[in-house]
Amino acid sequence: MEPNDEFAHIVLFDWLLLPRDDPSLVKSLRAALVRSDSRFLGAFMSRKSLQYPDVYALYLRGTSRGSAQAVEQFVTLASTDANSIQADDCLQYRIDNMKQALSCATECNHSDKEEISRRLASLTAQKMLCDVIGVFLSSRCPTMDEVCEVNGVRGTQREVASHQLHSLQRYILTAQDLYETARIYSHFGGGEVQMELLLSVGASQNEILQAMQNCYQTTLKTTEEVSRLLLLRYYPALPEFPLPYVALWLEKEEFVRSPTGSTRTVDLMRTCRLEPLSIIWAYTALIDGNEPLLARQVAASGVSPAYLTCSLAYAASILYDYKAIGQVRQSHVTENVLRKVTEGIRNAALDTHSRNDVEALKKAEEIIRETENRRLLHRF
Repeated sequence: MEPNDEFAHIVLFDWLLLPRDDPSLVKSLRAALVRSDSRFLGAFMSRKSLQYPDVYALYLRGTSRGSAQAVEQFVTLASTDANSIQADDCLQYRIDNMKQALSCATECNHSDKEEISRRLASLTAQKMLCDVIGVFLSSRCPTMDEVCEVNGVRGTQREVASHQLHSLQRYILTAQDLYETARIYSHFGGGEVQMELLLSVGASQNEILQAMQNCYQTTLKTTEEVSRLLLLRYYPALPEFPLPYVALWLEKEEFVRSPTGSTRTVDLMRTCRLEPLSIIWAYTALIDGNEPLLARQVAASGVSPAYLTCSLAYAASILYDYKAIGQVRQSHVTENVLRKVTEGIRNAALDTHSRNDVEALKKAEEIIRETENRRLLHRF
């Protein structure tokens, strides 16, 4: 094709934009269009910007000066009514465009990058909530046909959930609306949606704790699976993450299986890349009882101080072998922790009422004795 034959170029451009039955073919042809090496492409795309806004956004992104314009174009595509898109695809269409907007914003260091990232996180959580409601609708929940009313919508639980799913697929909901709707479906994974929403805001410890409690209400995962998710994804990202509660939820189950003491929870936390000092802090908080709410939770759980002291002793023994804190500081920290554990053993012994507690304290003492011996041998 002649480089100066404008008519031929325009005919080809129009042909590349023709509707087709195969979505993948449409996508590849439009990608070929925006990559075309033609001096007539810019004017053509400007004329077609309203008719094909998504193609125009891709074109802007591919130009040397178009990143900032592309950000605005992609954000507009993600935010406006998408009546031409099928309901099942509408939300994913918004997410894809917001991802493109964030990518462009990162490339050009756009001033709205953080806001775009927050909006993308909210849309992603909205997609998660769609999946959660889908799980509920496909379940055999015995209350599915009971009548209820949520936000002015009255009908059976099935009808209300279907209405909510349609709204989630078609419209953009606020983070607060998503959070409250997710709470309704905590047994089907709604707690994870709440945690995802909290990632993009300055969440307080109480807000995180409430969402975590909803995570543990799910019937789809075990306590261990939920705990791994919380520790791997949310603990590193949320400064106010209440780690002692995760340790307690894990130990409540482990206490039933092994009431004379267990290392399993500490080992699990280590496999989730938690540092020994963080684990020790969590168990110290559980044992000391200085936080009223946490103290009530510990008392209600039935997990004994002697049992928790055994876990703390094991965490202290791991600290001795931990190389990341430096040899000099390691010795000082380990000595202080061992002293704390020894004190905890004495205190727990005063409150010991069962044979299981006696055995747990014996294990704790043995762990501390072995750690002390290794520490003394290392000095020589």
